[in-house]
Amino acid sequence: VDRVEWIRRLYKLLDEANDLQLLKDYFDEESVIRIANNPEVIGLTNILESLKKQADFFEGIEHTFANVHIVHADLVIIEGFTRYKLHGGKMADYFPFCSIIEFRERSNFVKHIKVFACQTPSFVQSGFDFTADEEGKMVMKKRV
Repeated sequence: VDRVEWIRRLYKLLDEANDLQLLKDYFDEESVIRIANNPEVIGLTNILESLKKQADFFEGIEHTFANVHIVHADLVIIEGFTRYKLHGGKMADYFPFCSIIEFRERSNFVKHIKVFACQTPSFVQSGFDFTADEEGKMVMKKRV
């Protein structure tokens, strides 16, 4: 499978989020992922748990690729747009993202994914507010 097809399959799994266990074909216990301003998550087990928590905020997600740049065999940059389906069926506005995917040398396992995006508008549209905790870290709370 070529890199572009591999990436499309990965993002399709993320969009559908109905069986995150299938991600074991993409991540292992050494894989690292960082999405937006969230902390890095290391290892398949933690990645699955983190993605499951994020999936609970929305009914669905849709990624649209604008460009896929194969820098070399083990490094890919994706430019695109993300849109969340909010609870109740409403669709949030599109927002741009850029992902840098580094593969483990000559393999199909992710070494590191960094996703640059601002998800705040989608969370606000979904009924969440942002505040800072006592340490100054951003905290998201459901609006009541």
